[in-house]
Amino acid sequence: MRKISVISLLFILTLFTNMLFCAEENKNIQSKEESDANKIISDIKAKAATIETFKADVLIEEEENTGEKRLIKIEVIFKKPNKSNAKLLKVSTAGKGDEQIIIVDGENFCVYMPAQKVVTKSRVTQTLKNLPPSPWSAIIDPFANLEISSVIYKGIEKINSKEVYLFEGRAKELDMHKEKPLIQLLFDVSNNLLHKKIVNYDILKRKASSTYIIKLNIPVSDKDFTLNLPSDVKVQEMSQ
Repeated sequence: MRKISVISLLFILTLFTNMLFCAEENKNIQSKEESDANKIISDIKAKAATIETFKADVLIEEEENTGEKRLIKIEVIFKKPNKSNAKLLKVSTAGKGDEQIIIVDGENFCVYMPAQKVVTKSRVTQTLKNLPPSPWSAIIDPFANLEISSVIYKGIEKINSKEVYLFEGRAKELDMHKEKPLIQLLFDVSNNLLHKKIVNYDILKRKASSTYIIKLNIPVSDKDFTLNLPSDVKVQEMSQ
């Protein structure tokens, strides 16, 4: 009986030692993955901090739970701290488009609708406070709209032969649909710039993805943020 007990004890000790070793090994792997993720996030934020100006083509694809799809094409010029010129073309499944030009010159927020020959004009401080983040704000501050505690690094994936870092997280605040959608951010491994943003709505079963082609720190002038209007366009001043 004593011999069997000794063998049993040795077996238990060996098993316990192996469990401790595996636990420590898993801890080291998790620690390394966390360290890698923090380094990548730091590099992405450092890249974003170098941005003074950019031009970007943004393609937004929206898909409803009914299967209906919409495309929005945006050409945007940006200059720090808060100047932007965005030309939006909404394209429906029928192929019809509705163009808008949105210009923020640092003081005024203007929305020009060429088809209606109307411009609405308001003060930046009042308007931007009541609007959700723009589709291009993620270029400047990629993780700003995410709950940091929810962000998970999922690794490197390939999209059309392009290697990207994939991060997932929940939106920081409730949106207009009263939920915090799951957001996926994909960054180009070669330059740490945002390549794609995917927003998944759990309740509505709706999905929206934005793909970015970005040119950084290119020459822009104040003329890029000036709205040149035909004489027959009506300007509507919005009250504060």
